[in-house]
Amino acid sequence: MTSWKKLWAVVQLYRPPLLVLGFLASYSLLLWTGQETPGLKPVLVIFAIAFGNLAFNTFNEYFDRWTDAVNKPWKPLPSGMVSPQLALWSAVAFLNVSAICTVLLSALYDVFYLIGFVGYACAAVYNVLRKKDLVGNAFMAATYGIAALMATYPEWPHMLFAAPFTLYTMTVNILAQWQDIEADRASGLVTAPIQLGRRLLPFCLSLSAVGITCFTWLYLYFRRLFLLLCVAAYSVVVPSGYCVAKGDRQLFEWVWRRIGRLLLIVAFLWLVLESYLPKFVV
Repeated sequence: MTSWKKLWAVVQLYRPPLLVLGFLASYSLLLWTGQETPGLKPVLVIFAIAFGNLAFNTFNEYFDRWTDAVNKPWKPLPSGMVSPQLALWSAVAFLNVSAICTVLLSALYDVFYLIGFVGYACAAVYNVLRKKDLVGNAFMAATYGIAALMATYPEWPHMLFAAPFTLYTMTVNILAQWQDIEADRASGLVTAPIQLGRRLLPFCLSLSAVGITCFTWLYLYFRRLFLLLCVAAYSVVVPSGYCVAKGDRQLFEWVWRRIGRLLLIVAFLWLVLESYLPKFVV
């Protein structure tokens, strides 16, 4: 295997879209709450969230490597392109960076930031204890909600963004797991789609209705276009539900994973843009 292929495999291990979102979302939310002034605190917040997210995703790849060997054998770990040891130790290193930043935030600024350790515990429940079932998905979503709280604290009602973002993350993850439902069932893994069965779509549509309502309320309160883009990203659950109903996994991959994720990235990018160019604020 050539060196660039090995390097690309390592990059894939860290899930580039989620890696970018970890840094981008935390930075943009800090801008939204008026904490854009260069300084130690914003840097610590971004590093605590982004490296925690990176550690969480890498641990997820590590603990899922046996299931992925059946479902997705081309991924970096089951394919052998990246060693499990590299994944494990890099995840530990990322977690240490995040934890150090969280401790410094609580020691230098506010003990509220210790909530980051609750996020680590929630991520551990998802990765180790409950894997991909409904309870595990709820804990996973709570991890991202806590990250949103850390990025928006102490500004109110900006912190309310964490509620619909938590629901969005849970809906994304549950729907994404639908793609592997047959392989997961064959391997004996109990996932949220397997637990929900025919209730999968009504459940996800209910979550999306609440989340979209919350994002819409936030838009009406703040009048910031990025919140409408969040509504658009969440609204993709409707055509995604059609793909699930039809059993069209290829179309689902484009609609839910790619278009939906792209809209969310655009939402946070726009928040950065309008923070530096006030005339574009909507």
